[in-house]
Amino acid sequence: MSSPSPCALSLGSNIEPVQHLSGAIQHLGLHSRFALTGLSKVWETEPWGGVPQDNFLNIVLVGFWQGEAKELLELCWELEREAKRIRQIKNGPRSLDVDVLLFGDLVSEDPELLLPHPGLTRRDFMLLPLLELWPQARHPATGILLEDLRKDLDAICILGQWNGDLYETT
Repeated sequence: MSSPSPCALSLGSNIEPVQHLSGAIQHLGLHSRFALTGLSKVWETEPWGGVPQDNFLNIVLVGFWQGEAKELLELCWELEREAKRIRQIKNGPRSLDVDVLLFGDLVSEDPELLLPHPGLTRRDFMLLPLLELWPQARHPATGILLEDLRKDLDAICILGQWNGDLYETT
């Protein structure tokens, strides 16, 4: 069996968020193939995408996964199913959203598992909590420190207001 891979997950919810985030964290913490090493503070963010709804609570977890990235993704989907996530409205309310942000140095263009997560460098609620836990994280495709990338993006966003998706452009 291969060595465990460092990984980062983003969890978000705006339907009974405390219950759903707590349940997912507990499930991950007890999973035999996941070793939780860090949990960010909780970030409250405004919804993105124009659908009227409550604010989100977001959190990032880092740890080690024993297995393949696709197997971790399947666990994320299982957590969403357990939280009874319904995908009816794009960018709509959700009980639980679990995304794999990083998986070791894996770069994947698989439509089911894009790695690193495409929102990682564009969404503060993903990037900032990750850097809180893993300040030396590097972008797997470029090798650039994510902290340096964040500073570059901050310089580009001249006194922009944080809205949970500061770097997303329309």
